[in-house]
Amino acid sequence: MRAAALFLHGRYLRRDLGFYRTLAQGRFTVAVDGGYRFFHAAGIFPNMLVGDFDSLRRVPSNLPERTVVARMPIRKDATDAELAVEYCLGEGFQSIDIVQPSFGEPDHYLGNVMLLRLVDRWSRRGRARVRARLVGRAEEILLIHDSRVTLRSCSGDRVSLIPLSSRVRYSCTGTDYAAHNVLVRPGQTVGLRNVITAAVARFNVVGEALLIHRWEVR
Repeated sequence: MRAAALFLHGRYLRRDLGFYRTLAQGRFTVAVDGGYRFFHAAGIFPNMLVGDFDSLRRVPSNLPERTVVARMPIRKDATDAELAVEYCLGEGFQSIDIVQPSFGEPDHYLGNVMLLRLVDRWSRRGRARVRARLVGRAEEILLIHDSRVTLRSCSGDRVSLIPLSSRVRYSCTGTDYAAHNVLVRPGQTVGLRNVITAAVARFNVVGEALLIHRWEVR
């Protein structure tokens, strides 16, 4: 599987660098503007650096020739993160991790979450299926659209479902609250803060929803 990892601007704490390194291993890595600070702290270089440099300020002078630099205008109709996702979709990557290390500003964070819809629309237009998630040190956020997700070896972790479409039918097993074809509408909180209790947990959604999987930081 061709996989990409996009590292966004945020706080990459030194104690968490090992975790973020694992996300970069074996993937096409993209530093999105200030996300380059992860690579600097980790002592590695990305395959690509993209941005308008409002956060990073300038292109690092020690970049190797193999790192592709895509400089974007400051005045544009899309964020650097959206342009990076669109690049990965156009290049045929089948898996995209959007790495968001800290919450930051709420509009940016929520906008980055909704990039998962961009990937979902791409997949549903008859193109190849692309797996995507927004991932931080303690959580991952997935968009489920008429599909299912299986989580393994996650006992004790928390899972929340947030409906996006007007009607969502939700089923789950291997959790403290086992649901079967439960109707969840936007604004309802019945899908929040379930706990995984089994070695294998399965979640099925008819409709469109965000699945937030939060694990213990060890």
